[in-house]
Amino acid sequence: MALIQPEADEATLERAMVYIFGLGVVFASLLVLVGIILAYHSRGNIDLSQSRSAFIHKSNFFRLLNALIKGKNIPTGPFLFVTLGMVALVLTPLGAVAACCVYFAMTKNVRFMLITLVVLTILTVSLAVH
Repeated sequence: MALIQPEADEATLERAMVYIFGLGVVFASLLVLVGIILAYHSRGNIDLSQSRSAFIHKSNFFRLLNALIKGKNIPTGPFLFVTLGMVALVLTPLGAVAACCVYFAMTKNVRFMLITLVVLTILTVSLAVH
């Protein structure tokens, strides 16, 4: 017996995707907005900086994520908020695909679970190598 009723499958999945994408984009946008406001408040403008501190210097996304979690060699001030916003924006579709994979596993839809697992793998590998 499936954990979720078949007639509710499509609506439940659609609702979950709306929440994941909506909350992810709003959260990421708020972080970037805070960074822009802080930059304007501290420097009087929001011009992009040419200093090295304004750029992310990691070999791939997961090293950046690891550095942010550990708090080592990360941007400071306004750039930290902008960086966190960009990370949240990248993690939003990754989280949505992961949620789909879990959902299809819960509903025992092996075909779609495998398809979303392949998509999740491709996304993860692409983030790991860039």
